Amino acid sequence: MNALVCYCILHYKNFEVTMECVDNILKNNDTENFHIVVVDNGSNNNTGERLKAIYERNKKVHIIINESNLGFARGNNISYDYAKCILKADIIVMMNSDIMISNTFSAKKICEICNGGTDIIIPDIINKIGNHQNPLRKNIPCRKEYITSMIKNIVIILGVQIPVAGKYIYSWYQKRINNRETRLIKKDFAFNWKDFVPHGSCIIFNKKWIDKEYFAFVPITFLYCEEEILYSYIKKNKYSMMFHPDLCIEHLEDASINYAYKNGKEKLIFRLKCQTKSIISYLKFDAKQKI
Repeated sequence: MNALVCYCILHYKNFEVTMECVDNILKNNDTENFHIVVVDNGSNNNTGERLKAIYERNKKVHIIINESNLGFARGNNISYDYAKCILKADIIVMMNSDIMISNTFSAKKICEICNGGTDIIIPDIINKIGNHQNPLRKNIPCRKEYITSMIKNIVIILGVQIPVAGKYIYSWYQKRINNRETRLIKKDFAFNWKDFVPHGSCIIFNKKWIDKEYFAFVPITFLYCEEEILYSYIKKNKYSMMFHPDLCIEHLEDASINYAYKNGKEKLIFRLKCQTKSIISYLKFDAKQKI
């Protein structure tokens, strides 16, 4: 299959990480059938312009600069649209800027796997502590669980802002999150490889999806819950999906958020507020999908 593969990268402020990501793709591809599309999602620190200057003579790399931060879904959809409509891509790899690949994730390897005809391909994503991040979820939680999560988020947001006591609440919450991440290391892949909620840091869209759809992610959130919304859309529209452990990548995780928010408490509040808004959007979307 001599298909054109486009790697689409969403960049936000962290220049070094995005440049390493792009250079990794260039280094690990020895064929001509690939392009890289980088969208600077309103970084406002001149890093988009710096990337454009560095890669302006490389015909494989395309840099697009958004005037404002459109969020995860809409920001990614800018590069998807460019890959689909301008570059006429057959396969589109949507990936975070903090994804690092090897030659096992080359355009040639991706083409071989996509030749099977599956609409959406999901790679094995491993983070810094060795956690295999797919599946993000084996099943979608019930509405009650999401509502409980929203209540917890609101309590934490209010709690960490209480004078004096806030720093203890923040410390407790961070330890709880760190302990949970350590326990979550998954190595047995004991799940249905054709039916699960995929991690959104890297998703491969094949030709059938590209021919029919004008977005990669349903554009109704700013950040978080994109995966659950995408999964709901996939199920509703009967697209096929498959996990492929032979496609293995490294995820540095939260590189852009960590760069943008140096203050841990501010970062936590930002994340929980975004999660809460996105859960509301997801619940509304899921209800419509079931009608």
